[in-house]
Amino acid sequence: MPVHGKVDVHSLDPRRLAPIIGEDRLAALMLAAAELRRAVDGRRIVNVNSTATGGGVAEMLTTLLGYSRGLGIDVDWLVISGDPDFFAITKRLHNGLYGSPGDGGELGAAERAHYDLVTEQNLERLRRTVRPGRSCGRTSRPHTRMCSREPCSPRTGSIARRCT
Repeated sequence: MPVHGKVDVHSLDPRRLAPIIGEDRLAALMLAAAELRRAVDGRRIVNVNSTATGGGVAEMLTTLLGYSRGLGIDVDWLVISGDPDFFAITKRLHNGLYGSPGDGGELGAAERAHYDLVTEQNLERLRRTVRPGRSCGRTSRPHTRMCSREPCSPRTGSIARRCT
C-alpha cells in the first residue's frame, strides 16, 4: 500500500483577493507571509491527508496551498493510502472526535493493530520523502515540517519530530 504521492498544487496570486478582502487586509496577508517565510527559514511544509479530491480537507488544501505558494511559502501535499478497513477505522476515529457513534463499529485491539500496520507502511514511504538535515551555514537545519490533516495520518508526527 504505497503513499499515493504528491498532489500537484498550482500557485495562486494572492493579489486577486484584493477586490474581496481590500488592500489593507492584502497588505497584512503579505506581511504575515513574509514573517512566516522568515520563521520557517527555508524549510518545506508538507501537508498529509488521505485524499486529493472530495471532502473538506482536500477542498481547503487546494486553495490554501495554492495561495501559500503564491506567497512564496514552500509547501507540498502528500496523500497516503489504505484499504477499506483502514479507512473505516479512521472514519470511526473521526466520528468519535466529534462525539458521534458513526457506524458503531469496533475500535478494539484488532482495529488498532490494523491501523498501526497500515500507518507504519505509509510512514515508511513518507520517511523517504520527508528528510531532516540540510546544512544551512554553520548549523544543520531540517528542511521539512509536516502537517497531519486528519485521523488517517496522525502518526506523521513521529517523522516531524525527527525533522524539527
